[in-house]
Amino acid sequence: MTNALTLSSGKIYLSGPNGSGTGLPPKGLGHVLPVLPFSTISLVPSNERNHPVRIAVVHGPNLNLLGVREPEVYGKATLADIDRALEELAREVGAEVESFQSNSEGTILDYLAEIRDRVDGVLINPAGLGHTSVALLDGLLATSRPFAEVHLSNPASRESFRHRSFLTAAAIGVVAGFGVDSYLSGFRCLYNYLVRQSGPAQ
Repeated sequence: MTNALTLSSGKIYLSGPNGSGTGLPPKGLGHVLPVLPFSTISLVPSNERNHPVRIAVVHGPNLNLLGVREPEVYGKATLADIDRALEELAREVGAEVESFQSNSEGTILDYLAEIRDRVDGVLINPAGLGHTSVALLDGLLATSRPFAEVHLSNPASRESFRHRSFLTAAAIGVVAGFGVDSYLSGFRCLYNYLVRQSGPAQ
């Protein structure tokens, strides 16, 4: 199945094969175009900023069970593997990253309220909360920081209740279906967005 990039109202939706799905984006999201491998996504230099780009990575419920929970859907990488890969990528580009995981919606909301003054953006895998929680959307909006949504699997190729995310319309972009690469590509795209938005240091 060919990887796909969908553009809609300025949003980016990347979707791809997860071993069991169609690899297609949700219906109604727009025109489908071919996308280059993630390794070809170039990074914007940030050496003109007065501080490193700071990104918080939020992992939603049950992601602490990665590597054990349904590996045929979510892959064999553990949460620690993903966090290490993100830390390595952040070091490569001179960014800062902090990762947080909780199975509690309220704890995630408290964390979002806590970080709003110390991060430039949020990369979030909301897991099941993306399909159910208006409160999570409100918490992300309350940070007043751009956020990108990522999923290890492609929700559009799974059960119908997973096809809708409360976060997608407010996210600057969504990456889904590429396993760990969803996180890494989402981080790269969010990083570039933040650098471009901030411009050179004054």
